Amino acid sequence: MEWTQSTLGLMAAEAKELRPGGETIITRLADILVIQAIRSWMAQDPIAQTGWLGALQDKEIGRAILLIQRNPKRVWTVESLADEVAMSRSAFAAASKNSLASRL
Repeated sequence: MEWTQSTLGLMAAEAKELRPGGETIITRLADILVIQAIRSWMAQDPIAQTGWLGALQDKEIGRAILLIQRNPKRVWTVESLADEVAMSRSAFAAASKNSLASRL
């Protein structure tokens, strides 16, 4: 991928010249490379379509999982999660059961 080489080139340039903010730039670019590598793996490897990673790729169930992760102190219920992802409680319950069960 061309962007990967460009990103690595930027990181190398920042590492050669110690300038203000250079360490932060290198760290952020490394974060981006890791995220892109994970995305690529998830798109290409069938095992990434299973378990929690697979459930995260489901539109509604993925959003619900992210909501829980972003606000773990909230008392989540099937009903509150269903409301958040604009589904009925019964449809959400069935979708979450099917999504996670088929991916575990």
